[in-house]
This record gives sequence, structure tokens and C-alpha cells, in this order.
Amino acid sequence: MRIALVIPKFDAGGAERVMSIMADHLSRNHKVHLVFHVLHQPFYPIPDGVPIHYVDTVRLHTSFFAKLFAYLGGLFRLRRLLKGIRPDVIVSFYEYRFDQVVILAKMFLRIPVVVSDRNDPSRYHGIRRLIRNIVYRFADAIVVQTSYARNYYERHLRHKRIALIHNPVSVVPLHECPKEPLILNVGRLVPQKGQSYLIEAFANLNRNGWRLAILGDGPLAQELKDLAGQMGVGDQVAFPGVVKDIGFYLQRASIFVLPSLREGFPNALAEAMAAGIACIAFNCNEGLSELIQDGSNGFLVEPRDLIGLTERIACLAGDVQLRQTLGREASKVGTRFCQGSVIRKWNELLESVSRAECG
Repeated sequence: MRIALVIPKFDAGGAERVMSIMADHLSRNHKVHLVFHVLHQPFYPIPDGVPIHYVDTVRLHTSFFAKLFAYLGGLFRLRRLLKGIRPDVIVSFYEYRFDQVVILAKMFLRIPVVVSDRNDPSRYHGIRRLIRNIVYRFADAIVVQTSYARNYYERHLRHKRIALIHNPVSVVPLHECPKEPLILNVGRLVPQKGQSYLIEAFANLNRNGWRLAILGDGPLAQELKDLAGQMGVGDQVAFPGVVKDIGFYLQRASIFVLPSLREGFPNALAEAMAAGIACIAFNCNEGLSELIQDGSNGFLVEPRDLIGLTERIACLAGDVQLRQTLGREASKVGTRFCQGSVIRKWNELLESVSRAECG
């Protein structure tokens, strides 16, 4: 089977990580092509023998007509590329703004398209939600990451094929290393990820030697550094930026905190749990409960509850036995969402969609 995996760009995000894993596994038995909308140096490894194609569909313009012409030009470039690749199925990652380009291209070529929705489906409202729902109806299948997302689309979209496939969890190889009084967060530095709440909670702690590391980059980088300084913890909060060797931090961290205000299936949280770290997360949607059972393998806190977040961090910081107990239970996530079983589900879906089109 010939598969085209399409994504806007291949930087240090969760969707990109999943696509890298999929390309690696699927290319062992199928011919896989990677298609990026933006010319960008790939952050994650790409298997040998997997061709990379760039199609500029996302140019920055100010006027409406310039944007429209750029959009139409990108659409025809993508159509021409897909016609040359001749895939049996297309998998489009990210969100409807890019999925619509893929689906429009598909309508000229009659190639089945599987849309992989990567975020909280309730995030769009009004005209955006209407456009998203119209676009998704033309997909041959919609893949969601959580039961919450599946139930949402079954109620609001009534699509014939909505498949629940969780993200594959990467169990990062760790070396024996003493745990440090280190609290870890990984994610883009954007409002959605809520790192400001973590910095404020950390500042409210009786820190007693504890440090905070926030890995990632984004438009809020300087603002978050300034906040740490204003809260008097600038010398105790590290911002290493985007880090390729996340294992270095996972093997040292004692606590992982995900204060996101909106999430799909958070890869960073899943990897931290698989590494046996005691985790705390904002319960920003029902999907988080598929990873964390509150009090059993981690803690869930209501979004924006700064007092609750501070109390949970303090609870873990002061109880090494509790951290170890929650960490042991959390590590079972690596088995529940192992790469082999997740890729098997993708294989079955793609073969089914491809056969249906041929039939």
C-alpha cells in the first residue's frame, strides 16, 4: 500500500512526534511519503527510504486576495504532487485549516483521505466550527485520540467512520540515575499550555531546594521568564528551550506537571507517566482521565485552580513514598498505549479505507 502522510510542518510538536513513529513503523511494510506544507528542517528522525515533499500552501500575506491566490496555488501544487505520488490513502494531521486543502485535492483525484484530529474538538465555535464540520464530512474516516472526542463527533457530526486510536507512547530509554528535586514541564510556550499557572504555583511553594524546568519554545518565552523573575524564582526556573534528549530530564525529574487549558491526548504527559514520574495535570477535558485516574496514578486539578495546583505539588514534593507509588502506577501507561498495538490499529484502518475505495 502506498501512503501519503501530510502535516503542516515537522517541528518539535506532539503531532509531529506521532507522525515520525507512524512513518517508521508503516514504512516497514508499505511505501510511505511525507508531505509538509512548509519548508522546515525536520525535528524528529525520518526513516531512510521515506521521501519528503514540500508543498507551500501556507504563505504569509496581508490582503485577502493575496491569501486567496496563495491558497489556490497551494491547492493545485498539492493536487499535482499527490497525482504524481499516486497514494492509495492520504493521512492528514493537525486541524481543519490544513485538512480542507487535502480534502479538496482529494476530490479531484478520488483518493481516500483519513483526517487525524489532534486537539479538543470543542475548541472551535461559530463559522470555524461550521467549516470544520463541512470539511470533515468529506473525509473517508476521522481518527480521534480520546473517547471524549469520539463522543463529541458522534453527537455533532454523525460521520459514518470515526475511529478512536490513541497516540503511541514512546517509552524513553532511561539510565539508572538518582532522582532530583526537579519539577518538569514540556510543551510549547503558548497560552493554551498554561505554564504561567505552574510558575505561580511553584513560587507559592515552600521550595526547600526544589527547581522547575520548562522545556519548549514559543511566543510566550520572554513573558514567562519575566514572570518567574517577578515572582522571585527566576534563578530556580530553567528554560532550556527545545530539547532533543528529553530522557536526560525524565530520568532526573521527580514530578511532572501539565497545566494545559486545552489538550487532545498529551504526548508529553504520557511519556512522563511511562517513565514512572508522579504527574499532575489540569483536568481540561474528559480525555485527561483516560491517562490519569485521580489519586491512583497521578493527580487531576481543575483548570486555573492555582491553590489546588500548589497544594498537589506541595503534597508530592513532601512525600517521596507517594511519588514512588504514583510513579509505579503511572508507568503502566507505556504498556496500555504501546507503539505496536497503536500502529496495528492504524494499519487496519488504512487498509480498510483503501479497500473500500477500490471496491
